[in-house]
Amino acid sequence: MAEELRVDTDQLHRAGSALDDVGERIVSLFRRFESETAAYDGVWGSDKHGKRIAEGEAGYLSSRESIAEAGLSRGNVAQEFGTGLMDAAADFTQA
Repeated sequence: MAEELRVDTDQLHRAGSALDDVGERIVSLFRRFESETAAYDGVWGSDKHGKRIAEGEAGYLSSRESIAEAGLSRGNVAQEFGTGLMDAAADFTQA
């Protein structure tokens, strides 16, 4: 005998919407991070010391890019999960 599954589709949809909103705010925050930190490009100069600060795997530019990519990725994942929850709520409503 199959067990019954009960789903509060309204609550599931609200949770998905809230998670989507969080993801959207995270993406927005990291887009702002990208634009605001770009304003500092070049302040280190172009001599060998400036290049040491900016370039390379552990340099400012690479680090800034890694941070932005990580944040954007997490925001996008939150949005995808939120959408998935809302889609599931819609599917359960139709079932």
